[in-house]
Amino acid sequence: MSLFTTGISIVSKFGRLTAASGVLLMALVCSNTALSSSLASTRHEHAVAHTSAAPQNPCGFVSRSEIAAIFHAKVRSETDAPLGPTCIIELKGDPHNVTITVEVINVSRETAQMKSRPKEIKIRGHASYCGVLGTPLLLVKLSGGRALVISAPCAAAEALAAKALPHVKA
Repeated sequence: MSLFTTGISIVSKFGRLTAASGVLLMALVCSNTALSSSLASTRHEHAVAHTSAAPQNPCGFVSRSEIAAIFHAKVRSETDAPLGPTCIIELKGDPHNVTITVEVINVSRETAQMKSRPKEIKIRGHASYCGVLGTPLLLVKLSGGRALVISAPCAAAEALAAKALPHVKA
């Protein structure tokens, strides 16, 4: 299980943590050398991503009214978690949070770990994959080894991605 997958699993259990926070929590809990090595690699990837372009606020990718229309639910809150950065969306009446982020990630490696390996779909011309990595997750390939990552059921995640992609820096 990759460090990213472990972080997503922790997010699904604790809800308010970002994937990156889940990864850091795992690093504190485990003293495994391989995990520490993976964490260093993940930090390097994030450092490269953040130095090559200023991070965007993913809460600005999709409006509250568009989110409400997609989920047929009122948006209770949107939180911009700066580590990532990640947008955490809480919907009224739904105990699961929806998250939106752009991360440096190996999409092929992550999709290989998904339950029932997903087929490629195109969203606004981008190769995309939706499956389960502890929680339903959509990965949309972007340039520079980055991906738009949305944790939500596939149909809703695809609709969010279609709305978000025009606002994501290439």
